[in-house]
Amino acid sequence: MIKFGDVPYTRLNMEKFEKKFHEQLDEFKNAESFGEAYYALIALDKLRDEFSTLAVICEARNTMNVNDEYYRKETEFFDRVKPKYEGLENDMNEALLTSPYRDELKKYIGEEPFALAALHKEAFSPEILEDLMKENELSSHYSELLANLTATTEDGEVPLSKIGSHMGSEDREERSKYAEISEKAYAKISDDLDKLYDDLVKVRVNIANKLGKNSFTDVGYCRMG
Repeated sequence: MIKFGDVPYTRLNMEKFEKKFHEQLDEFKNAESFGEAYYALIALDKLRDEFSTLAVICEARNTMNVNDEYYRKETEFFDRVKPKYEGLENDMNEALLTSPYRDELKKYIGEEPFALAALHKEAFSPEILEDLMKENELSSHYSELLANLTATTEDGEVPLSKIGSHMGSEDREERSKYAEISEKAYAKISDDLDKLYDDLVKVRVNIANKLGKNSFTDVGYCRMG
């Protein structure tokens, strides 16, 4: 079995990917039979798998070591291109929902893809592309902040994640001690976190407003499906 560290990764050529996606989407839209539509949809799913696989590999390796410069740059790349990809998926969802072969497709792929397509359409608009990029950027910065956060213990500075087991201890005094250590660790980045949360709330309010939602909570439910 291939180890995760040995799984090949190369940056996606987004320009070529978009071109191929549009070609396959046109085939789906212009299908003259159910068979043509079905196989065009399968080809689109393969392209979606290609994108999501590379995105997951990048995210996992960046999470394993947020200070790895190569995967930091790749994460920044995906922060920029994911909104474009969501736009492609939105185009596909629109085509799926309006397909003349919808009833036949349901017999093979079920009702769920259509329900998810309808929900995801509610969570996207070309108007929010810049907001989505900013949201991704802020979320990545948050992950990096937490990954680099350390706590001061009797063993010296250790990653905050290392004290988690102590905070779940059955010993009350131990729990209290490490809860205080954790609070002091977070206090070191409190200003950064406050700024991040403030910026993120503003971005998400903008997204909700542009989508005509009462709050970002409604957007979140649509994203989750």
